[in-house]
Amino acid sequence: MISTRTSKRRAGRARRSGFTLVELALVMLVTTMVAGVSLVMLSQQTGFFQMMGRQAFLLEQAPQVNNLLSRMLRQVDGYQIHSDFASATSGGSPTLVGDEGRALILRFRSPNNEFRFAMLAFEPDASGTNRLGFYNRVGTTWPSTPDWIVADGIADVAFFVEQSVLRIRLEGPNGEQIIYSGHFQS
Repeated sequence: MISTRTSKRRAGRARRSGFTLVELALVMLVTTMVAGVSLVMLSQQTGFFQMMGRQAFLLEQAPQVNNLLSRMLRQVDGYQIHSDFASATSGGSPTLVGDEGRALILRFRSPNNEFRFAMLAFEPDASGTNRLGFYNRVGTTWPSTPDWIVADGIADVAFFVEQSVLRIRLEGPNGEQIIYSGHFQS
């Protein structure tokens, strides 16, 4: 007799020790919801990082270029806009008023009334990456490579005069544009 009661107890325990179909379905539903929310959050983070990458020019390079150009243009005594680097270095004629150029020759007056010349020029480097370079003229010759790079990876740079004010338009790799203004041309 004892063995019959023991086997009934064991059978009752075996039935009660598992999960019901409803409980399993509920756990699967909750797990699926948590996974879905996690994917949505990951997707939003990925989108945010992509947006920040597209705006890297505006967030990183543009403020540095602004600081540099504003300090530089305050010290300029005069300037000439040329169509490109080759025209500027070969002594070609400057562009006409209203035309845009890709090279800007800057004239600085030293304390002893001598002039020093420098140039900002937009051109591709050897690898084909567009850059805005700064060149210091040594004596009467221009160097073939920039002394330093003001900005790289940009799509376009244009120097022009509008209402007697020098304007410098930079276009970032994603089409964003910034226009710097400075130095009154009399």
